[in-house]
Amino acid sequence: MRNVALALFVALSGLLQAGCAGPPPEAYASSTRASGTESRPVGRNQRNEACVAQRAGGAALGLPLAHAEEVFCGGWTQPSARIYTLREPGDLDQLATSGRWREWIERRFQCETPQSTTILGNVPARLLACTRRSNGSSHMGLVVRGRDGIVVADGLPATLPVIERMVTGQVAPEGDSAPVARSEAVQLAVSRLAADRVGAADEAQYDRLLLLGRDLNQTENFAGAEDVYRQALAARIAVLRSDSNPNLAMPLMHIAINLSNQQRFQEADRLF
Repeated sequence: MRNVALALFVALSGLLQAGCAGPPPEAYASSTRASGTESRPVGRNQRNEACVAQRAGGAALGLPLAHAEEVFCGGWTQPSARIYTLREPGDLDQLATSGRWREWIERRFQCETPQSTTILGNVPARLLACTRRSNGSSHMGLVVRGRDGIVVADGLPATLPVIERMVTGQVAPEGDSAPVARSEAVQLAVSRLAADRVGAADEAQYDRLLLLGRDLNQTENFAGAEDVYRQALAARIAVLRSDSNPNLAMPLMHIAINLSNQQRFQEADRLF
């Protein structure tokens, strides 16, 4: 009965996923890094990972944009940061607490009350400490009066120095970082957002482990899939600094399913 129930659960999940229509392309702020798209080096992030920026679309925001870029660091194919320069002036506090950008952020991340701070050159800014709703990893939002206008940005906390340099125009043409002192915003991020702890490579490794575990499961190598998902669990525990965080549910579920597939029902029950 246990195997039948699990088979029905998997089958129903597949039917539900197949029956759901995906959002149209314009509904996404970005997908993955486009091949062949021109990019420029923008220095290194807090984890010393090399970063590049490339132009991006921002249709999902529904805001008048003068310029939009995505930052890719550490070989991760997902954006480590998104930087949008608004075409019209605005109030920092209002943008950080309400409006379309904040609504867009809240759909993906759970954020605390914005904190007043400054970035390089004592430029006023509002910093949001957030966590990703899908897996609990640290994230941040930033609203700042940049060199070319009001900027709304979000990304991994480790990318904050890169965002600061881009917003204030302190990135050299070849991408080297200008020699500047650590800003108040970076210090705040280090203490509240763990900017020194999680980089793009950490997120990329977690993504790769989940994909590898899925592939092993589909080829019915359930023992191998279990091992890989346990590595993913360990990686997520290291990021969250907790072994009881609700955001560990995804790797735990996958471990339990692959234990059940090996007829190790008591172990699977404990994880379920």
